[in-house]
Amino acid sequence: MSEISELEERLVSAMARIKAALETRASEGGGDSAALEAKISVLEAEREAARVAAEATQEALDSTKAQLAASDAATAELRATVEELQSANADLRLAASEGLTDANAINKALAADLAALQMARATDLRDVEALLSQIAPAEEAPHA
Repeated sequence: MSEISELEERLVSAMARIKAALETRASEGGGDSAALEAKISVLEAEREAARVAAEATQEALDSTKAQLAASDAATAELRATVEELQSANADLRLAASEGLTDANAINKALAADLAALQMARATDLRDVEALLSQIAPAEEAPHA
């Protein structure tokens, strides 16, 4: 974004210099004011293009932030579930060691624990893929 801002500042500065030169020549009654007017138009168009590009980049950034926030919420929920399952499994193991429960209940709890861990891992992978998909276009963009 700073490159776009810097480019915009340079364009504004150049337009101001051209405008000042145009006014000086016009007041002297000579000069090629049509060429200077054309140059100003070109620079204004470039500035507008830079502004549009900056807005598009900001929109993409906002969208990515929203996706990450949603993903963070889902990840936090999954992690809480995993912690609950691990706690329940610890309680089941303790009860089993005291002979108060059957091994089938423990196996079911451990299977649920494994499924929750796999879901958490899948969520983490999805987050990484989303980040990489946002980084790749930024790396491919030409630098001014």
